Amino acid sequence: MKPITIDPQLQSVLEHLNAARKDFSEAYTRITNEGAKNYSTMLRDFMTDIESAIGETSCLATSKIELDLMREYNTRKEER
Repeated sequence: MKPITIDPQLQSVLEHLNAARKDFSEAYTRITNEGAKNYSTMLRDFMTDIESAIGETSCLATSKIELDLMREYNTRKEER
Protein backbone atom coordinates (compact mmCIF):
# COMPACT_ATOMS: atom_id res chain seq x y z
CA MET A 1 0.00 0.00 0.00
CA LYS A 2 1.30 3.43 -0.89
CA PRO A 3 1.67 5.89 1.99
CA ILE A 4 -1.37 8.01 2.72
CA THR A 5 -0.50 11.70 2.64
CA ILE A 6 -2.43 14.92 2.88
CA ASP A 7 -3.56 16.41 -0.41
CA PRO A 8 -0.80 18.82 -1.52
CA GLN A 9 -3.25 21.64 -2.23
CA LEU A 10 -4.81 21.29 1.22
CA GLN A 11 -1.36 21.17 2.79
CA SER A 12 -0.61 24.47 1.09
CA VAL A 13 -3.87 25.98 2.34
CA LEU A 14 -3.07 24.92 5.92
CA GLU A 15 0.43 26.35 5.71
CA HIS A 16 -0.90 29.67 4.38
CA LEU A 17 -3.63 29.86 7.01
CA ASN A 18 -1.13 29.24 9.79
CA ALA A 19 1.20 31.88 8.33
CA ALA A 20 -1.71 34.33 8.06
CA ARG A 21 -2.59 33.74 11.71
CA LYS A 22 0.97 34.55 12.78
CA ASP A 23 1.33 37.52 10.41
CA PHE A 24 -1.98 39.09 11.42
CA SER A 25 -1.21 38.75 15.11
CA GLU A 26 2.19 40.38 14.66
CA ALA A 27 0.76 43.19 12.49
CA TYR A 28 -2.14 43.78 14.88
CA THR A 29 0.22 44.02 17.87
CA ARG A 30 2.63 46.32 16.05
CA ILE A 31 -0.05 48.64 14.68
CA THR A 32 -1.90 48.75 18.00
CA ASN A 33 1.34 49.53 19.82
CA GLU A 34 1.89 52.40 17.36
CA GLY A 35 -1.34 53.90 18.65
CA ALA A 36 -4.00 52.78 16.19
CA LYS A 37 -7.45 52.38 17.71
CA ASN A 38 -9.07 49.10 16.74
CA TYR A 39 -12.29 47.58 17.97
CA SER A 40 -11.65 45.52 21.07
CA THR A 41 -12.42 42.10 19.63
CA MET A 42 -10.66 42.49 16.27
CA LEU A 43 -7.81 40.08 17.02
CA ARG A 44 -10.07 37.54 18.70
CA ASP A 45 -12.59 37.71 15.83
CA PHE A 46 -9.86 37.18 13.25
CA MET A 47 -8.39 34.26 15.19
CA THR A 48 -11.83 32.67 15.55
CA ASP A 49 -12.40 32.92 11.80
CA ILE A 50 -8.95 31.58 10.92
CA GLU A 51 -9.32 28.69 13.39
CA SER A 52 -12.63 27.86 11.73
CA ALA A 53 -10.96 27.88 8.30
CA ILE A 54 -8.15 25.65 9.61
CA GLY A 55 -10.72 23.28 11.11
CA GLU A 56 -12.71 23.07 7.87
CA THR A 57 -9.56 22.51 5.83
CA SER A 58 -8.44 19.77 8.21
CA CYS A 59 -11.86 18.15 7.95
CA LEU A 60 -11.64 18.19 4.14
CA ALA A 61 -8.14 16.70 4.32
CA THR A 62 -9.48 13.92 6.55
CA SER A 63 -12.31 13.25 4.10
CA LYS A 64 -9.79 12.94 1.26
CA ILE A 65 -7.67 10.50 3.27
CA GLU A 66 -10.78 8.43 4.07
CA LEU A 67 -11.68 8.41 0.37
CA ASP A 68 -8.17 7.26 -0.58
CA LEU A 69 -8.32 4.48 2.02
CA MET A 70 -11.70 3.30 0.76
CA ARG A 71 -10.43 3.27 -2.82
CA GLU A 72 -7.38 1.27 -1.75
CA TYR A 73 -9.56 -1.15 0.20
CA ASN A 74 -11.93 -1.65 -2.75
CA THR A 75 -9.03 -2.15 -5.15
CA ARG A 76 -7.52 -4.83 -2.92
CA LYS A 77 -10.91 -6.46 -2.42
CA GLU A 78 -11.41 -6.69 -6.19
CA GLU A 79 -7.96 -8.22 -6.64
CA ARG A 80 -8.92 -11.20 -4.46
